[in-house]
Amino acid sequence: MASRLVLIGGTSHVGKSTLARELGRRLGGTVLSTDHLGRHPGRPWGPAAARPHVVDYYTRLTTQEQLVDVLRHYRDVIWPAVLSAAGSASGLLILEGSALLPELVETLEPGREAFWMVEPDDVLSARIRDGSGYEDQDARGRALVDSFVARTLAYQTWLQRSLAERGLRPGVPPALKVP
Repeated sequence: MASRLVLIGGTSHVGKSTLARELGRRLGGTVLSTDHLGRHPGRPWGPAAARPHVVDYYTRLTTQEQLVDVLRHYRDVIWPAVLSAAGSASGLLILEGSALLPELVETLEPGREAFWMVEPDDVLSARIRDGSGYEDQDARGRALVDSFVARTLAYQTWLQRSLAERGLRPGVPPALKVP
């Protein structure tokens, strides 16, 4: 396993990637996103919006079904890849992503640093809509983005409950905060 492992979890658009890149720059570590280990099914805008499976996912499944499905994907597909990446890394590895579920992270050997970021729902919704070009989307595109927003907010609610059940609080440790 990496000699130092920093794990940054949280939902989409909460700032994980930005923080991880800055920490990597500042501390000299390797930065890896769970998005690069496998994405399911991806954001429903840009090139992904044209893929039939992405459209089907966000139109056919309810928010709760999407949440259950993405959590299954994180546990069954992404987590083994996380373990492999952490096991083969040397030096500092900063790993960020939504797939860093508290119940899985707590199974890692001691010595890793893990925290989860959250933002108010309105902040996340605005970031997603801004990033997706929501105002320029047609009705179908907006519906797909709205579905993604709903799943994102449901995931954050699930995450906060999972953290509370473990006696953990979301937030960035002061020593790792980026000005």
